[in-house]
Amino acid sequence: MLFEVIVAAEAALVLAALYVVYSFTVNKVLSPLRTVPGPWYCALGGLYYQLKMAKGIQLPWIQRLHEKYGPVVRVAPNVISMRDVDAAHTIFATHRFIKGPIYHGFDLTGSENIFSARDPAFFKIRKKLAVPMFTRTAVEEMDDMIMAAGITPLMARLDRHAEAGDAIDIMGLFHYMTFDVIGDIAFGRNFNLIEDDNNGDNMVTWLAGTAQLGIYKLALGPLANQWLMPKLFECQRKIIDFTVESVRIRRATPSTRPDSLNKFLVAMKDEKIEQLSDMDIAGDILLQLMAGTDSTATCCAWTIYRLKNEPEVYARLLAELREAIPDINMCITHAMVRNLPYLTAVINESLRIYPVAGGDPHRVVPKGGVEFCGKYLPAGTVVMASQQMLNYWDKIWDEPTAFRPERWLIKDEERLNEMKRAFYPFSMGVRSCIGRDLAWMEMHVTLASVLRRYEVEILPNNDMEPVFNLVVLPRGHALNVKLVRRAD
Repeated sequence: MLFEVIVAAEAALVLAALYVVYSFTVNKVLSPLRTVPGPWYCALGGLYYQLKMAKGIQLPWIQRLHEKYGPVVRVAPNVISMRDVDAAHTIFATHRFIKGPIYHGFDLTGSENIFSARDPAFFKIRKKLAVPMFTRTAVEEMDDMIMAAGITPLMARLDRHAEAGDAIDIMGLFHYMTFDVIGDIAFGRNFNLIEDDNNGDNMVTWLAGTAQLGIYKLALGPLANQWLMPKLFECQRKIIDFTVESVRIRRATPSTRPDSLNKFLVAMKDEKIEQLSDMDIAGDILLQLMAGTDSTATCCAWTIYRLKNEPEVYARLLAELREAIPDINMCITHAMVRNLPYLTAVINESLRIYPVAGGDPHRVVPKGGVEFCGKYLPAGTVVMASQQMLNYWDKIWDEPTAFRPERWLIKDEERLNEMKRAFYPFSMGVRSCIGRDLAWMEMHVTLASVLRRYEVEILPNNDMEPVFNLVVLPRGHALNVKLVRRAD
């Protein structure tokens, strides 16, 4: 028996050694990517990168690799990270660089959607339908609906908490607000999460679990299954069932409201596309929910958290808000605050320091290959140009870790254009976020409303360390505060 165990152990060691030799030969000696710098273990296999991704901590690690190895870094045998503005624009500008295979992890309903689609032809068709939902004009038309569904109920609830002196998770309330807005404009029904969160068993929880499951699918492949992760799969089932049913009810109810789903259905008729099922539409809306709600809620939470550590910035922003909104009890609309320069600069700086959509945007090098920064990458190589990698690069930003909204207000147009070219918080090019105008509106109005009306006390023990979970979120998934109504 002992002899058999020894033989089996020796065989396992031999096989392991052969695998290492094979991987080294294929990926380090023979691979066309052999000249791309990076840790030796990343060239041999993708496990290290995948485990980092599963934990949501790959971005700071890749950032450190760029500091050590330069603008082109190999993080897995066939995955290259870029830190170069020109490369980013080339990658995102057209459909030549299609999305990587990992996006199939977000085929939530069993088929491609506007977020996960890799086929450019499929994406173009779905984008034609979705774009009218969230154009700047459409958002302005829905201004009253957005205020009534989200901002007004949020402020009413915050007033009650301020009067009672409650400790609250304001980031969670921001999430509820954005979900209620999407529910109203996309489904014609307010989820009313601001008033009733169903003891946490609601869309916010389901969507967070679904997003985490998507990341596990990307990082762990078949290990992300319903036997090992039953709770996450249950979250996915609940959110899909809820969304499909909401779409079914909305499609069966004639309406002329200028809301997002009505614009989607009108676009279907205009484009003569009648075959989309409730499940297809639900898939497109779900991914917009996942990205859009997190972007607004997280940016607002991180901005408030950072402002409390930047008293001079906080004072200047408050002075601008007081001048623009002299009556502290006034209901703030988008028209009042959308052009406030310092508020916009603060939001820009928050999105730079904490790039909500700063994850791993995999793209595939097209036929013929490409050369970036002196390195040739053959067709089929997966490349990514993450916003995170550029946002902390001292070649572009003076004191990149410092929170300095003033950098966005400089008079040097050439320098300002250089920064803007490197800054794409909602991605850019052909696959940029179609809901960015709605997100900008919500961020401006929400931050202005909260900061103008309340003094915010940040409570201790908030874990605001950024982690990646489809988007970049605080590790604690909360910002606990107390509010006090301002006197003037």
